[in-house]
Amino acid sequence: MKHINDNLRDILPQKEPFRFIDSVKKIDYNNNSITCLYSFKGDNPIFKGHFPGEPIVPGVLLIESIAQSSIILMKSITGQSDEGLYLLSKVEKITFREVLLPNENATIMTKLDRTISGFHFFSSKVYNNKGKKIMEGKFIVYLKK
Repeated sequence: MKHINDNLRDILPQKEPFRFIDSVKKIDYNNNSITCLYSFKGDNPIFKGHFPGEPIVPGVLLIESIAQSSIILMKSITGQSDEGLYLLSKVEKITFREVLLPNENATIMTKLDRTISGFHFFSSKVYNNKGKKIMEGKFIVYLKK
């Protein structure tokens, strides 16, 4: 994981402040799955407006984090560098079960379920640092060359 974590800036096309993966904890090549971590820092300006007095991590940023985890997984599986851009094609069956608060860590678990005609189908779950499931769902990405 050290090699991947040292190169996250190069692996992900998203850059600060729109990168929502801090590190990769595990890649399981036998199960085509990845576990990533991200800490939503309390001083992030997004919390001033979402929501004043009761800040929570926006759900769309959690969706972005699972999409970013899929990019790392696909590039790790294929050994691919910058031959194109993985784009989110569809988000489906997303369920938010709890809120994620500022300064909580997100554990992002993403699995490649199948690939059909260049479309990669994923399932993902996000947990907080207490092990509570925050979100789960399915999504599709494709490689734009």
